[in-house]
Amino acid sequence: MVVGANNPIDVVQNVANQNLAPQGNNDLLQQLNAIKAELAQKNIALDMYKSSLDQAKIRIDDQKVTIDDLRQDKIELREKVSEQKNSIDSLTETNLEQAEKIHQVSDKYLGLKTNFIDLVTLHQEIDPDYVPVVDLAGLDLNQ
Repeated sequence: MVVGANNPIDVVQNVANQNLAPQGNNDLLQQLNAIKAELAQKNIALDMYKSSLDQAKIRIDDQKVTIDDLRQDKIELREKVSEQKNSIDSLTETNLEQAEKIHQVSDKYLGLKTNFIDLVTLHQEIDPDYVPVVDLAGLDLNQ
């Protein structure tokens, strides 16, 4: 009641109905809850996608490290191959030098052998019972 008025007015009658959840709006509330649930599911899916993306980034970073390691290994292997080629070239050259020396020694041996046979032959013409004091390996004096 309003004090001081001639006609008492019920204040409550003049206030509009202010229900926080008006009647018949249950459908809107259900729709809102459904949207919230769908949004929660999408947030879960988004979190899963973010996690997958983070894992993919980690794998990519690991693969980048592996690629860098492989590139370094390739460089090191090329250096080793180059060193081995140089070593092979050096050994080949050494082998050729040694083969030449062996050929020279062989030629000298053949010359000495021929001279020795000639000397033994001359000596045996003078003395048929002569036997050389030095025996050369593989030398057949009866040739």
